[in-house]
Amino acid sequence: MYYSATSLKKYISCPRKFKHMYIDKVYPIIDKPERLARGTNIHELLDYYKSKRMKFNPVLPDITLSLSDKIMAELWNIHYKNDGLTYVSSEKRFSTQIKGVKFKGILDGIVEDKFGNTCIIEHKTTSKVVNEDYFLTVNFDTQVLLYALCCKYMGYKIDYVIYDVIRLINKKKLVKTANPEYYKRDCKYGKKGDLKPGNRLEDETHSEYKNRIINFAKDNIRTHLVRREIPIEDSELIKFEKDLFQIIRSVKAGAFYKNQNACKKGRFLCDYFLVCNDEITLDNREFFSENYQG
Repeated sequence: MYYSATSLKKYISCPRKFKHMYIDKVYPIIDKPERLARGTNIHELLDYYKSKRMKFNPVLPDITLSLSDKIMAELWNIHYKNDGLTYVSSEKRFSTQIKGVKFKGILDGIVEDKFGNTCIIEHKTTSKVVNEDYFLTVNFDTQVLLYALCCKYMGYKIDYVIYDVIRLINKKKLVKTANPEYYKRDCKYGKKGDLKPGNRLEDETHSEYKNRIINFAKDNIRTHLVRREIPIEDSELIKFEKDLFQIIRSVKAGAFYKNQNACKKGRFLCDYFLVCNDEITLDNREFFSENYQG
């Protein structure tokens, strides 16, 4: 069995959910959440730009992205074009063993800075405000520490992790809101017959929309493209390795208890809630499949 950052986070969140997915190998039949598909597609476009910097001849990926997401990826490429980083690899799949236990993952990038330090670059997309609170727990993020630890066992000396965050723009095209034939009785007009702010006579054209998104992104570049260097200390990796193998021992001991605090996230129930509540079984093919849909 291979452990990944995703599976470890699943166990930390709810051991019973981990069991259903990685021991029983029964998966919920669900569409991939839009936000996850969106992040994956942006990663593919960033990989294209990184591969070009590595002097490869990549093919532009055939992906579906909104205009605003394409613009943010393009601005990322322009903004960091002269960042002094040399890419050693991009979207590197790896597998390794630590003390006989197998681990795997995908590194967004391994880079060398202008001082010769070797770093992991970790891309994140979010719609949230990227401030100090966003980075509050990054130092002990499971994925960051696991990848740094695996790199250590693969022979890399990781000096720090570059946490590379793109804050996505969620702005839609502006549409027609007013009709000039009825301005006298339309509340969207002022007393002089002029349109009140925020109202339009015509739909926004593609060109107008594109220029509005580009101008907004450029005006807010420092809050929408944010990087933070996270130092990786040997002492942190030693602590993490101890915690990591505590989880491994719990898995091997069959400690798959239910965590009721993980049953609901926001408005949504866990995919296995009905199973844990004894309303259905894992054999129910309306809800579950033996084929992974992630």
